[in-house]
Amino acid sequence: MSVVLARRYKRQGKREWGKTVQDGCDVKTSLYHVSQWSNGCWENGLCAEVSSSAPVRRPSSTHRVAFGEWQESYDRFPYTYVKGLTDIDDVMSQVKGPQVLVVHDLMGEDTEILQKWFTKKSHYHDTSVIYIVQNLFDKQQRTISLNAHYLVLFKNPRDASQIGALARQMYPSRSKYMQEAYEDATSTPRSYLLVDLKPDTPEALRLRSNILPQEEPPIVYVQKV
Repeated sequence: MSVVLARRYKRQGKREWGKTVQDGCDVKTSLYHVSQWSNGCWENGLCAEVSSSAPVRRPSSTHRVAFGEWQESYDRFPYTYVKGLTDIDDVMSQVKGPQVLVVHDLMGEDTEILQKWFTKKSHYHDTSVIYIVQNLFDKQQRTISLNAHYLVLFKNPRDASQIGALARQMYPSRSKYMQEAYEDATSTPRSYLLVDLKPDTPEALRLRSNILPQEEPPIVYVQKV
């Protein structure tokens, strides 16, 4: 991974993070990536932009969306839509080559099927999986969460405690660093924090934002020394 960092810290009081302009660190995949996104990315179109854009490196992917209830927003995106996950294995096997499976509005449903796609089938079927949820810590989806490569977090004023819990898990002795990065990254409409959980990602590049080409410059949140 080729990365060029130009340090540009944002010093505000006692904040524990600094903003860094980042270049050459896309959301990449050689075979597949699995990710868990908080609710909101579908409605504002970010999910479609990321799954179809160059940074994901899947230009020939076929897109499938498994949904709970039909929504008018689906008309905006020309994908193949499937109600529920019961028949998703048959649907995904109809196409050879890379695919993107978006699971929307199905939190708590068909959990066992979805777990298999996060732990085994995404790799074997050359498929990227995007799972859109409202609760990061639902007991039924613990296996899914632990196997996610990326988390894309939007602002959730109703339950800010989820970010605090995640920050304490990832950074037990410096959770404030992640919490403040999240607050800054989600401070404007349609903004988000990307949490990179891939094992080979350098620690300094775990917390990012502005990952799409039109959002330049990309931003990395690094801990102040």
